[in-house]
Amino acid sequence: MKTSLSGADLPRGLTLAMAFGAGVLGASLHYQMPMLAKLAGEFSATPERVGLVPMATLGAYALGIFFLVPLGDRFEKRTLVLGKSILLALSYAVAALSVSLDMLVAVSICIGVFGSATQDIVPLAARIAPPGKQGRVLGQVMTGIFLGILFGRSFGGLITEYFGWRAAFAGAALITGAVVPLLAATLPKTGGGENISYAKLMASVLALYRRYPELRQAVTMQGMLLIAYAAFWATLAPMLESAFGLGPTVAGLFAIPGAAGSVIASHVGRWSDAYGPRRIAGLGPLMVATAFLVMGLLQSSIVAIVIATMLFDLGIRTAQVANQSQIYALDPKAGARLNSVLFLHMFGGQAIGAISGSITWAHYGWTGVMTLCVAFAVAAIGVHLSRR
Repeated sequence: MKTSLSGADLPRGLTLAMAFGAGVLGASLHYQMPMLAKLAGEFSATPERVGLVPMATLGAYALGIFFLVPLGDRFEKRTLVLGKSILLALSYAVAALSVSLDMLVAVSICIGVFGSATQDIVPLAARIAPPGKQGRVLGQVMTGIFLGILFGRSFGGLITEYFGWRAAFAGAALITGAVVPLLAATLPKTGGGENISYAKLMASVLALYRRYPELRQAVTMQGMLLIAYAAFWATLAPMLESAFGLGPTVAGLFAIPGAAGSVIASHVGRWSDAYGPRRIAGLGPLMVATAFLVMGLLQSSIVAIVIATMLFDLGIRTAQVANQSQIYALDPKAGARLNSVLFLHMFGGQAIGAISGSITWAHYGWTGVMTLCVAFAVAAIGVHLSRR
C-alpha cells in the first residue's frame, strides 16, 4: 500500500530515521580506511596492493549507484533499501572471514555494490520533502550520512587497534543488520515510478546528462573534489604511522575534526534554499584547496593537519549539499537517476583518488599527495567558474 506524505506534514521522526539509516549504511565505505596499514602487515602487501581494497569498494559503490539506484524511479525504493541492507550485512560477515587480500578485495566489491542503498534513501527524502524545503530535508539526511562516515572511520580505527580488522568487519555486520528492522518500520511506501523497461530507464540517465549542462558541471566539480578527498584518507594512516609513529586508532579519530562538515550540512541546505545552491557550492572548492595547501606547507605540524582536515571536510560537504539541491530541482521525477549521475562521479572519483593517492604516497610521499589534492581542488574551482 502506498504511503501518502504531503509536503506540510512530513514527520520529524521520519526525517531522523532516514538520516540515521542512511548514516549506518553510509559508513560501509569507510571502515577499511584506518585499517590499511594493518592489512598491509598481515598480508605482506605493498601500499599499492592494499589500496585495491578501498578502490574496489568505492568503484563498486559507483557501479551500484549507476546500475541499481536508477531502479528507484521504477520500483519501490523501500524494497530496494531493505534488500540491499540485508546483503550488505552478509557481505561484512564474509569480509571478516577473508583468508587472503584477494578474497577481501572481491568481498569489498559486494560491500560497495550493496552499500549503494544509502543513495536510495537520498532521492526518497528529496521526493517527499515539503515544497521549498528540499534543501533543508536533504541537509538533515546528508548530516546523517556524514556522521556515518565519521563513525565508520572512528569505529574501524578503534576496533582494528584493539581487536583486529576482522572484529571491525564483524561489528559492521551486526550494526548493519540491526538497522534493517528500523528501516522496515519507518520508511514509507511511495509506490513505483515510470513504467518503462530497464534498458529505457538506463538510456534515460544518459539523456538527462546530455539535457542539463548544470548537471554536467556540478557532477564534474564534485568528482574532482572527491579525488582529493579519497587520496587524503587513503594515505593518512600510513603517513601518521611513518611521520608521527601514530597507529590506526589516531587515524580513525581523525574523522572527529570532520564533524564540523557534518554539523554544517543542514545549514548549507537552508542557505541553498535561501540564496541559491550555485552560489553556496562555489565556496566548497575554495576551502578544500586552502586546506590541502596548508597541509602541504605545514606537514610537520599535527595541529595544522587537524585544523586543515576540518576545513577541507567543511568544503567537501558544502559543495555536495548545495550541488545536490541544484541537481534535484532539475527534474523531481527523475531524482534517483539524477542522484546516480552525481554519485557515480563522486565515488568514481573516490576510487581514482584512493589508488592514485596510494601510488603517489609510495613514490613521492606526503608532499606528492598534497600536490595531487591541491591540483584537483583548483581544477574544481575552474569548473565552477566556467558556469555561465
